[in-house]
Amino acid sequence: NKNIRYFIGFPFDPTSEEPTGYNKERFFNYLIEFKKYFAPEEVLIAKELWDFLSGGRKTMESILDVIAETVRGMKG
Repeated sequence: NKNIRYFIGFPFDPTSEEPTGYNKERFFNYLIEFKKYFAPEEVLIAKELWDFLSGGRKTMESILDVIAETVRGMKG
């Protein structure tokens, strides 16, 4: 017997000043009529999404570190 859960996820919050930050209330207000279709507990944003997917903590920070390191390596 399994619990079925569903979410809609956004990899980052375009309304946040910080790369890994998010504000769910501001994000919901940013999208037209978003509150009409989704409840806050159904939405995962930024680090909330990445940590859920990995089952760990600070996943988004780790991903961004890998990307930054890769870019530095490419610039050589």
